[in-house]
Amino acid sequence: MKQAVSHLQIRVHQLDGSLTTFTQSDSGRIKQLLDGFQPAQIFRREKIVLADRNSHTTFSAAQVTRIDLDPGEQALLVFPTGLVEAVELTSVEFEALIRNPVMREQWTLPGARDESVVAFLDVQMADGRSVLLTSEVNWEPSAGLPDLNTSCLSGSGLCFRMRTGGIAALNLANLTRLTLYPGPLEMPADAWHARFLHTTLPARPAVAGDAGTSVPGNPPPIPFFPQTKYSNDQRK
Repeated sequence: MKQAVSHLQIRVHQLDGSLTTFTQSDSGRIKQLLDGFQPAQIFRREKIVLADRNSHTTFSAAQVTRIDLDPGEQALLVFPTGLVEAVELTSVEFEALIRNPVMREQWTLPGARDESVVAFLDVQMADGRSVLLTSEVNWEPSAGLPDLNTSCLSGSGLCFRMRTGGIAALNLANLTRLTLYPGPLEMPADAWHARFLHTTLPARPAVAGDAGTSVPGNPPPIPFFPQTKYSNDQRK
């Protein structure tokens, strides 16, 4: 982590739907925290502890669904290549991209030299919150399916870029549904043949940190993934 960050908000989401927020304004402490952040390992520990001179808070890692690290400003948190595995999309962006004919052609007719493919993930967590993501994953034409198990789903946590410029880590132990685009070229033997339409979630108040939702007092979300990215015949 090279750039200086003057403010960081940490949000811990739990299975019961609660959200606990912490803040840090010491650039040295922030750098130490970000340098040691390991989303693939953080949920393997028994407890997650946040403390200062005024308070000491302990979470059971098994009860945490997601952790957000947000700088609260128009800036990106920059991490080493490979740490941030996906980018958050709005529902409009997600629908436009999975229906894009150029994208569909890439899925059904991958080039002989293609080593990766742009995949889209609709992830639902055990607290009822969902997130829409895109990720570039390894492509093995002989297998006919992006290899997610050895890429973004191999650890205990999935790290993605949020709309606000920060990053979040999902606790994969508390993942309840994953819908992946593209689907397999050959259907799994144990799969029920049916086309996905939608998921209806229980009504709940919007929470800062949800897809497309700004934290109060923060600037509007940054459009990290323009809808025009795949509007022509230019491939990645």
